[in-house]
Amino acid sequence: DVNSMECLLKQLLGKDNSLRSSAEQTIADLEKTPETYLIGLMNVCCLYGENLISLGSCTSTLSSVRNLSCILIRQKLSFSEDGVWINLSPEFQSSIKAELLKLLDV
Repeated sequence: DVNSMECLLKQLLGKDNSLRSSAEQTIADLEKTPETYLIGLMNVCCLYGENLISLGSCTSTLSSVRNLSCILIRQKLSFSEDGVWINLSPEFQSSIKAELLKLLDV
């Protein structure tokens, strides 16, 4: 759910250490199912991408949440030891590529 992921990312960016620690643990749990985790991040990134275009401007929180989702996507899709790209199904890789290209086209 995009609202849950948005809330989680806001907690990661927040100043409350207990909320941030809880969000970090939730992210660690989500990372165990990389396709679900990436879908959640992509939904936040795509949703905010559309809103940023239609609004013409954004709040710093909105921009920060979108930026964080993009950073986390990049980290997970890398070929480094933290990356999961090579473990994703070819179909899922294709859908991620298509969504990322849509974002660049906007």
